[in-house]
Amino acid sequence: MPYEGPWPLLEEILQRDPGSREGHHRMRQFFQAHGMGAVARDYAFWLASGRPDNGELLMLPLHVLVDWYLEQHGDGRGGALQDEPVDPKRRPQLWPIPSTPAPLLAARH
Repeated sequence: MPYEGPWPLLEEILQRDPGSREGHHRMRQFFQAHGMGAVARDYAFWLASGRPDNGELLMLPLHVLVDWYLEQHGDGRGGALQDEPVDPKRRPQLWPIPSTPAPLLAARH
């Protein structure tokens, strides 16, 4: 990988525990913490592409996507398609209520 990071530390971890899930998650966290989300994504997908037998490492790209989602949507109070939280008391008023039944449903009764 051509990116700067704690590669010597990862190498030492992998010598002690080959395929270390914890070591690779720490690398992902390092990249995320240093504002290198795209590098974390590239690292996770690169690692998962070479580890079809290690289910724990295959999940690393999912963790990167969760990190990205949390970064985009903050504390999760808003929905995925809106920026502002919606007052649950007003929620029913936001949906249109049809005044007449649908013709297909009316024909069956």
